[in-house]
Amino acid sequence: CLKEIAAKYQQVAVCFGNHDFYSTWRLTVTQEDAIAHMIEAAPKNVIILDPLANQSFMMDDVRFVGCNGWYNLDDPLGEHAWLTRMNDARLITWADAGPVQRAQLHADWLADGLRKVEEDRIVVMTHVAPTKETIDTARYGDVPFNSAYVNTFMRPLLTEFKDRIKVWCYGHNHTPKDFICQEGVRLVSEPRGYRNRREGSDNPPPFDGPKLIEV
Repeated sequence: CLKEIAAKYQQVAVCFGNHDFYSTWRLTVTQEDAIAHMIEAAPKNVIILDPLANQSFMMDDVRFVGCNGWYNLDDPLGEHAWLTRMNDARLITWADAGPVQRAQLHADWLADGLRKVEEDRIVVMTHVAPTKETIDTARYGDVPFNSAYVNTFMRPLLTEFKDRIKVWCYGHNHTPKDFICQEGVRLVSEPRGYRNRREGSDNPPPFDGPKLIEV
């Protein structure tokens, strides 16, 4: 899929998501091993934003900063919901760092990258959203499991860089959204959805893409 997208565009930016690590348990490799393999296999015009790859890059006069982000399970019952309901708990090799530890690492790494940026036009890309405002509670309810779809460690960055982040793009929660959050930053998600739910379904997930965003 990435090679198909790379063939269509001059430059492609990518941050990894949880599903990119679903083979780690079967292959008995670490997330870091999987990242190294994906970096090596990526087409030449693909920029990977990750603590093991690039912290940021420039395209024209816009600075792109990003990473996976992970999720920090900040609900008191969040970890139990994650362990019992989410495939990540059994299909990903976590080694000595679980999602909460990785969420903190990614939030700190993203903050460091943003503080190094001198440009006033920034696009942030993370797989996981920085605020619970992105959760469609009308559809999913206000439940502990929602904490597996947000990294609130990243939320202070919305305030710190609100005048310079022109848009924050995120994924993971399968709900298309384009709105201004409480901190005044535009948040955009345009998920394509699972293939088996897109094709041959009487009720496919909404998808408006490809989406053009002016910054």
